[in-house]
Amino acid sequence: MTDEVLIVDDQESAAARLADYIRVATGLGVVYASDPATAVELVRSSPIKVAVLDQRMPEKTGIELSVDLRTVNEHLRVIMFTGKASPDEVAEAALRKGFNDVLQKGNVARLGEAIFEQYISYNIEVAKRIQFPLGELYRTPRQYHIFGPRIVYSLLDLRPIHEEYVDENQWQTVIHLTRGQEEKRSSSWTTKYSVTIERQSQEALRVNIMGRIQDPVSQIQSSLERTVSNLQKDVASIERTATQTRELIYKLSTEDLDVRSRHIQRAPVYRQWVALLRVECDRCGSPREERIVLDERLPVFATRHVDFHADGQTVTYKTGMIGAEFL
Repeated sequence: MTDEVLIVDDQESAAARLADYIRVATGLGVVYASDPATAVELVRSSPIKVAVLDQRMPEKTGIELSVDLRTVNEHLRVIMFTGKASPDEVAEAALRKGFNDVLQKGNVARLGEAIFEQYISYNIEVAKRIQFPLGELYRTPRQYHIFGPRIVYSLLDLRPIHEEYVDENQWQTVIHLTRGQEEKRSSSWTTKYSVTIERQSQEALRVNIMGRIQDPVSQIQSSLERTVSNLQKDVASIERTATQTRELIYKLSTEDLDVRSRHIQRAPVYRQWVALLRVECDRCGSPREERIVLDERLPVFATRHVDFHADGQTVTYKTGMIGAEFL
């Protein structure tokens, strides 16, 4: 994973812990430093897009370090994350030194979201300076030349944000066991790679000018499927399928005497991508950027057991992933 976020704190252990947290919260590559020289070198050698700086550090303040870092990369997005900065320092950071955000260390829960916002802003700013996009995804047909404009959707950037993502609303019970019950299942399944545009992103892509513009979602989705497929070196085709069979026996063991019933559940696993599109209209003036999220359906399921105990307690156990359906 490419390092794109930099954490700088003179307490190395604190920087390491924060880097781990941000890596999980955002899915981005994160690196950390505890001294200014290392921070500058990391920005010089890695495609760092967002830097999170402590203000009170012995060698240089966060404000001073931000100047050095932006000398190396003028487009760098910088967040002050501090627990000791004075109100005057915060004002200077936000108003005069060009910090993109200022957060107190007690607000760590907001940091992941703030970093991702600055990460997307960085991509948009850089994309505006790109003379040519990565490629055209879709051009709306002009069936009604008099009434409707022509809109062109082009790809500016595409990258994964979560390697393995499970939507908690998609857990399903596939086997329900009670005391003394035994389930024998002989299964055959087919898995399929697919890419879908997140519903909220679909709504953002739908344009309806005088009712004459064709819904672009399916066409753009097909183009992005091919692009994602090309990026996935281990996937020969986005439509690749694999068929397997398996026979399993499910029952409550003698060690589960306190368990009255067990729900064996599964949920689909996705890889999430973020795509940055340029939307150009030949009648609307300046192009705009549109960020959309893609869900790539992986050929595996997350599994878990939900046990209902005699005392009314419910306990959930994660049981890993399998490369097939239960049924």
